[in-house]
Amino acid sequence: MSSPLSPRPPAPVRASTPNGADAARSNPRDSLEIRASTLRAYGDILTPAALAALAVLAPLDARRKQHMQARMERRRARASSRESISFLPEDATIGGTTVRVADARAGRFMGSDIPADLQ
Repeated sequence: MSSPLSPRPPAPVRASTPNGADAARSNPRDSLEIRASTLRAYGDILTPAALAALAVLAPLDARRKQHMQARMERRRARASSRESISFLPEDATIGGTTVRVADARAGRFMGSDIPADLQ
């Protein structure tokens, strides 16, 4: 099973015109869409290297959207039952990790090493 951060082929970058026509065809589910007017206005920022980096990150957006949808559903359920926000119990595990809440609060966990190029 691959990690959500494991290398994947980059998503195609697609430019669209104001009427919505695509400048390049690709699978919309796996692509990054940037309006042609945005590419023109920010060409100095949206360089080929920047677009390539964004294309690599684009597939991660589906997971972000899933997390946001789940969050909105939890908030909606809480609001409908007039329940206030609460903290996770001490013995719970933090979602997406193996870290227990009590350990996180006490600072008893190890994160990944920071890559050299980010230090």
